[in-house]
Amino acid sequence: MIFLLEDSDIQRREEPWKIFQRYLVNGLYFLGESYKTRKYYETLLISTCVEFQHFSGYNTSENIYNFSKMIIKHVIHIEDWGISLMTERQFSLKKIMVSFTYWDYIQVFNKVLCYNNERHKHTWFIKVCAKIFANPIPNWFLNWYYTKNESKFHQISTSYIIKNIFVIFNKLNIYIFFIEFFVQWIHKWVPEVDFTEEQIPCLYRTYYNNFWHKLMKKDP
Repeated sequence: MIFLLEDSDIQRREEPWKIFQRYLVNGLYFLGESYKTRKYYETLLISTCVEFQHFSGYNTSENIYNFSKMIIKHVIHIEDWGISLMTERQFSLKKIMVSFTYWDYIQVFNKVLCYNNERHKHTWFIKVCAKIFANPIPNWFLNWYYTKNESKFHQISTSYIIKNIFVIFNKLNIYIFFIEFFVQWIHKWVPEVDFTEEQIPCLYRTYYNNFWHKLMKKDP
């Protein structure tokens, strides 16, 4: 769930993007402090070994992205942060030094993926590099990775055949398998209006994920 709605929003149930514009400024698709924009979170990740590439269409502005690449090369473990997770680190944003805590760092992996273009057809291409296994991986990151791809994990792990080898796919083995073999995935989202268990109207995201099928084909 993104946030709760008022009863008056129900009449716009078929126009969830317009509801976004009512509650948030145009081009911002997550809650938070006004200065912590998508650019803030993206630059934060760039400073911690995550690579981004954005691609615009032929008939669109350079600032309107059709699809983007996110390549995760390193994940900071809690033990490497310091005594307190509230200890601040800094990075440069438009030549101004800004601060972030480990809690900001955890949230960034979800918030940075909230970008969408004005046509609401943006897609993410995501890859996690195998070298992150050189250091301990925090549980919150494993949970993030698993929840983003839970349905696909089961689909491919049960259909993937490795000749003369019997593999038991528990959760950790799945992480290792998909990251070690550079299995990349496509990620996109759309907003929808629904109700909580208490029948309060709310806006939430529906995610669509799919592994890049070219990588799943057998080599000739």
